[in-house]
Amino acid sequence: MSARIALCHLDDLPLDEAKAFTVAERSLLVLRLGPERVRVYLNRCPHLGTPLHWEDGAFLDAERAFIRCATHGALFEKDSGLCVLGPCRDEALWHLDSYINEGLVYVDPTELPAPRVRID
Repeated sequence: MSARIALCHLDDLPLDEAKAFTVAERSLLVLRLGPERVRVYLNRCPHLGTPLHWEDGAFLDAERAFIRCATHGALFEKDSGLCVLGPCRDEALWHLDSYINEGLVYVDPTELPAPRVRID
């Protein structure tokens, strides 16, 4: 049995906007791509593991064409999460399957990768 949980209401996500939500103590980036279409990624750059956003909700580049990493300026395709510019080129954001039911966006937190362990 899956552990699907509701992240937010679809109406909480403006079209072509992204917001951060916390699930299982992990930050997720939720991007609304269309009236009934969202993408959910782990809010972590594949290069150093830093959060992607500049500030609350500031995940996209100025033209709103790509997801942009605040640390390096790397650019990721919104639909696939593939890095097309930056130090993590050809790597991709960690994607979580999502679905919409009765206006709510759901994910399964068991799809999250194990947290990175930092060794200093």
